[in-house]
Amino acid sequence: MGFGGREDGPSVIPNRKAMKFGMKVYKQLFGAKNKNTIISPLALYYGLGVVYMGASGETKNLLKAVLDLPYQKQEAARVFWRMICKYIDMPELVTINRIYYKTGMTIKKDTKYLIKKFFRTDPRPINFSKPTIAAEKINKWFDSQTNGKITDVVIPNQIGTSTSMISVCACTLRCFWKHPFRKNNTKDANFWIAEEQSAKVPMMFSGRIPLLFHKYDELECKGLELHFENDDLTMFFLVPDRWDEFAFIHERIGEMDLISLRRRMQLSNMNVAVPRFRVKGSFAIKSALQKIGLDNLFANSADFSDFTQDRIKLDDVYYAAVIDVKEGGIDADGIDGETTTDSTPDFIIDRPFIYALMSKKYRLFSFGYIVNPLDVVPEERGNKFVRTKEDDGFGQHSEFSEYSRSTSRSEYSEYSDYSIGDEESRT
Repeated sequence: MGFGGREDGPSVIPNRKAMKFGMKVYKQLFGAKNKNTIISPLALYYGLGVVYMGASGETKNLLKAVLDLPYQKQEAARVFWRMICKYIDMPELVTINRIYYKTGMTIKKDTKYLIKKFFRTDPRPINFSKPTIAAEKINKWFDSQTNGKITDVVIPNQIGTSTSMISVCACTLRCFWKHPFRKNNTKDANFWIAEEQSAKVPMMFSGRIPLLFHKYDELECKGLELHFENDDLTMFFLVPDRWDEFAFIHERIGEMDLISLRRRMQLSNMNVAVPRFRVKGSFAIKSALQKIGLDNLFANSADFSDFTQDRIKLDDVYYAAVIDVKEGGIDADGIDGETTTDSTPDFIIDRPFIYALMSKKYRLFSFGYIVNPLDVVPEERGNKFVRTKEDDGFGQHSEFSEYSRSTSRSEYSEYSDYSIGDEESRT
């Protein structure tokens, strides 16, 4: 059930389950690490859905419980198809998965049919006894499918001669803002990494645009949502009122209900400032999955008898994701235009924040938090902090100013069809 007693529609229910699963994995992967992060909950959920098609016995029961899936595989496969079918050929979004299994195995025809029909992927044999060649083949395929955005999802030392099966997932996005930022309005401004430390980062200024906004008093933070040309996609930001409250918000990520938070937002006209940032990451998540109850998948006792008659286990799950927020959108350059005359933003994201790229019906494609917009790869640090608290680039250490004008949904006709929380028609 959503915020205020609102029931989830039939298309929202599986997306909530995928989101809940993704948040559990996120918590295990990153915990309280003070670095930029990225995860693709829907891609991981979808990838383990493929694994579910080959599971049997106790392995199947554990996956069913953790992913909250129907017991009958045909029914479960249809759930996944309804989640992803409208995005299969969407150029803005690439969510892909492939199972690789050791050469010499034979995949059962019924299982292979389910996977190809409902997940639009095809398990492939590969020679794990030659790790370097195997990794090159896997990475080459993901490189070709993501237009060169993801090239290193697996490295040779992650696989070996004893590997029998792995699952590999990836997610990339390219979409354009409905109201793009102008490149000539971007300027360096302070971003507060710590209470007394800031870094100069490229800050994008919007001018006054319609967007969704809300104050969450119980979290001591504010939410901002920007729209894309593709009205089905949206980007949600959650920003603490003060720098020292970020830990408070981050500790609650596992329990955070993004669906309810988004349903509370209201349409407003605001001038906002958003940092340009890019995050890219590749992760092996076996340990995280074991900690949330899926240890049997990786044990010698794993039962994948619906995949093959051979005795196999899942050796690891790998995923890679990238998000590149620019003036034009995600992985989209902006253009020059009229310079914004209103230089004082109503809302500026100048401290660590949470971001989520979602569909209108809450498919969570990309999620994470940004500690420093200058860091691209989560594992790499080392940017120099060059500013102190005396100057934030606007003559003060920014607190959020009140936005000056708010417009109800019904009053703003351009967004009359943007109905957060309503049931989506099945495609």
